[in-house]
Amino acid sequence: MYAVRTSTGQGLYATQMIPLGTRILEEEPIISTSVSRDVSYENALKELTRQYDKLDDFQKAEFNSMYDSDPFHPIWHYFVRVFRTVSLPQKDNQQGLFVVASRIRHSCQPNAVGHWNENTKRHTVHALRTIHEDEEIYISWIAITGDRATRQALHKKKFGFPCSCYLCTSPPSLSAEHDRKKNEIASIDLIRRKHGDRGVKEWPLKTLSRWDRIAQLHSESSTAWPSIFLQAALLCYTHSDHARATAFLRKAMMGYLNHQGDDSSNYLRCQAAMGNPVKKIKSTGLTQKWRSSTADIPTHLDPESMQWENWLWRREKEQSLREPKDLRDHANFPSFYELPVPGAPDSDFHETDNPEKPLRHWCFLAEILSVEYKSRHIVKVKDVAGNLVSVVFGTNDLGERLLTVNEQELKVGWTVAVLYGEQHAESERVCVQDQARLMECEDYGWNEKGHRSDCDLLKDQGLASFLMFDWHDFHRFIQFPIENPIEKEKKLLEDMF
Repeated sequence: MYAVRTSTGQGLYATQMIPLGTRILEEEPIISTSVSRDVSYENALKELTRQYDKLDDFQKAEFNSMYDSDPFHPIWHYFVRVFRTVSLPQKDNQQGLFVVASRIRHSCQPNAVGHWNENTKRHTVHALRTIHEDEEIYISWIAITGDRATRQALHKKKFGFPCSCYLCTSPPSLSAEHDRKKNEIASIDLIRRKHGDRGVKEWPLKTLSRWDRIAQLHSESSTAWPSIFLQAALLCYTHSDHARATAFLRKAMMGYLNHQGDDSSNYLRCQAAMGNPVKKIKSTGLTQKWRSSTADIPTHLDPESMQWENWLWRREKEQSLREPKDLRDHANFPSFYELPVPGAPDSDFHETDNPEKPLRHWCFLAEILSVEYKSRHIVKVKDVAGNLVSVVFGTNDLGERLLTVNEQELKVGWTVAVLYGEQHAESERVCVQDQARLMECEDYGWNEKGHRSDCDLLKDQGLASFLMFDWHDFHRFIQFPIENPIEKEKKLLEDMF
């Protein structure tokens, strides 16, 4: 299936076509040590020498023929240089050196994936896609995140030399799209990690949409796919959505089967969870927000179709223009922690190629709890998810005009609406520059019930325009008062006739 060829220094090549998911090799290490790449030179050399002396002649010959990244290093012994270059990760901080697997070269676009199988105590390599005869087999030695400069810096730090794979040596124009996707993934992942378990529990739709976007940005051969689907499954189990959780878990299992094999811990855990999620997944049923059963899986949909993907990821359907918007819809009216972060492109809110341009409109709504004045007005509020945060005014008059409605002083219990709000998570503040309005609306109107078409508040033209506005259709920035699309349509008809 493969052969080691040394004409280019070292490398593993396919001797026949290798289909996706094929286990190319599994191998025990000849040296396995807890010595990490951060351990001192003296301790590393001592441990490696001890294990090297126990090798047989064949194994010593193989070790001595391994790639040396810096043969002219003035201090480091050959053992240390080789081990820190070609050893592969095992459990925890352990590293292993392998006769065959350690000869596989690195690529930032690998066609295979290496994995330490703790159950069999062997390193496995599986095909990420179809590998053709005479094609070199590559794995990744580093986490492939960020653009070319980020990867090169990480590779240089870990191995002492820059990456020379095709992606990193091709003209920048050829890797620009790949780098753009990696940067967007890194930005989304940074926000997701910051929110952590709280995002899963309190803002599940927003968190799921982030996983959706990450999955779209990764290629189908990405090593990240199984973990993306597993995390989506865990989120759905948390909110009792067994239909989608089961579908996601099946995709995760297939990914782990192709990348690690049916004897890997990840595959076996998914298999056990599929059989008894309540017992195997602690967070199952934490809420009943999305309650469903496996009988609710839409079997009439083709799993390869866009309709299936839209159902699976809970992609929002656009509302009718004439239907009042539900103010509990977090897609249009996000809570504080669902707002975009300044300086961090968010594909849910902004165009990927132009982070300054919104994809749609959104508005931050919150109930006013109190007002205080220091160097400027600061309004303490409670948002749609119950988060207690502050709204700070950065307008020229420091919020004086916005805090006076019809010459009346601000009232506790009113609602503040901020167009295009952004979260400043460290200080838990929403900063208002100019697009804000105060509404005399009881908080239960948007926090519990939403607004029906016969709601008395819709008799107020300003509020009616706010609720009937098409928040998904962005052509230009809007400001208060918002034009009612129904009234606009009537006026156009009157002008025509």
